[in-house]
Amino acid sequence: MEGTRHEKAVLVIASYAIGFVTAFILYSNVTSNTEEVFINIGDNSAAAVITATPVAAEPVVTAPGGVTLTYVDGLLQVTVDNSVHTLSFNPEVSKLTTDLDTEAQGFHYGEMPYGLSLDNKFVFFCERHDAEASSCEGYVYDIEADSIYPVVKDGRVVTISEKSAVEAIWTVDGLSVGVAKSANPAAPWVLIAK
Repeated sequence: MEGTRHEKAVLVIASYAIGFVTAFILYSNVTSNTEEVFINIGDNSAAAVITATPVAAEPVVTAPGGVTLTYVDGLLQVTVDNSVHTLSFNPEVSKLTTDLDTEAQGFHYGEMPYGLSLDNKFVFFCERHDAEASSCEGYVYDIEADSIYPVVKDGRVVTISEKSAVEAIWTVDGLSVGVAKSANPAAPWVLIAK
């Protein structure tokens, strides 16, 4: 049977099988090494807004409709019609103090990604609750409702990678974070896959 057509067919089929298995292994390795954007951390619950007195600062974002978003001296604040709300503070930089062990939201360490929505109705910000962490907890402040909501995906609160939080953007459809986007522009803290 040496040198017959059957032997050649078997060699061709074996070559294709080896090539397919090799390609499959390489593809699996490449796709499994991508950085995870979200890590589930808990259930969906709204957080309270911290109120504070105004701080003299240059506005970072001034939007039509009397909305000003500032981040100065470790304080992220939104001003709406002369009413100031502190959304998050850095205890190492700001002069605010609180018992951080009892606070689930409202403080952060290091630099904090944040941004005002295109319609000036929402503020996205991401708090790093551990000075050594490389990820943060995302929140959306609904200016009209005066409420802060945790960013959720698949009904669960998620932790966002630092890279995805820095690259998060507001679009006409809502918030876009990593491989996820808002399911509904009226509730941009609820994310789905793109």
